[in-house]
Amino acid sequence: MSEQIFWLYALQIGWYAHCSFYHLFVDSRKADFYPMLIHHVTALALLLSAFASGYYRCGVLCLYCMDISDIILHIGKPLRLIENVRPLPDITLFVFYISLLGSWLGFRLYLFTAKVLYASLIQSVHYGGWINSDNWVFFNLLLLIILVLQLYWFYLIILSGYKYIRFGEEFDDERDRHNKKKGKRKQK
Repeated sequence: MSEQIFWLYALQIGWYAHCSFYHLFVDSRKADFYPMLIHHVTALALLLSAFASGYYRCGVLCLYCMDISDIILHIGKPLRLIENVRPLPDITLFVFYISLLGSWLGFRLYLFTAKVLYASLIQSVHYGGWINSDNWVFFNLLLLIILVLQLYWFYLIILSGYKYIRFGEEFDDERDRHNKKKGKRKQK
């Protein structure tokens, strides 16, 4: 394992350990509290297992697929805070929404499924055979859990856009629905 990959794994393991602790003990309870907890535990299990067993190349590709969308997702959080104080132009929200939607669809759903899951589920057994497939069920089960969670969150992203277009509601985090009353978007 190269030094760069070692540090990538070390940072990601630290990040997900921090996220798990923060999610459990600090963050407010959102509607997807348990799916997010499952995500953090699954990601930590994947990272630690891949690191310990030497399956780090598939893990690097998995991190690439997920982290690209995280950049756009984390840009959206300050936009939501600004939007709560002062309405942003519709084009700003539209560009962010389309970017998030495109990156989620392209990286987390298509690329993750076509490259990571296909390589792990199909190609690993085809080229390596069942004799060399230690932990095949374990890793693929965790990867499939991640895929199901990505589909769930993609549904929430689509739902937010639908409500904005159909009912004029604010682009907002669908996970906050049970915590606050929603209103119409403020007109400029």
